[in-house]
Amino acid sequence: MEFAKETGSPAEDRDMAGHMASCSRCRLLTEEWMRLREAASGLAAPSLSPAVEDMVRRLCHSEIETLRTRAAAEASAPSLPRFFWPAFVALALLTVLALIPGLKDFLGDGNWTYRTTLAVILVVQNVLTLLFSPLLLVGKPGNGNLSHS
Repeated sequence: MEFAKETGSPAEDRDMAGHMASCSRCRLLTEEWMRLREAASGLAAPSLSPAVEDMVRRLCHSEIETLRTRAAAEASAPSLPRFFWPAFVALALLTVLALIPGLKDFLGDGNWTYRTTLAVILVVQNVLTLLFSPLLLVGKPGNGNLSHS
């Protein structure tokens, strides 16, 4: 049988040939399969209608364009808003300026004054703000665009 040659290993081929010789049902099914395969070998694959092909093509191009637009928007989005670095520098400068009088008081006479306490609180607050604001701002939609709410 021609079908038995397509199974793989020589041992499997021998087993298949032995089974085909003894089983008339499988032999008839195999012969029917071979006739169908020969009859269908000359047939061409069915083609898509032009309308379906055009619709699929438009949908694919639309999806590709959407993916390109999304990728371009993600690539061009700033990691931090534009106002971050000027605000960072201004806040760092104000923190240092507020800390200097409190440090002068503390280092001069060793007393912990109200001004020293306020300066330390301001420094801690600003350090936390300066350290964690980039983590909060990165990846937000509309970064750098103050018109988004």
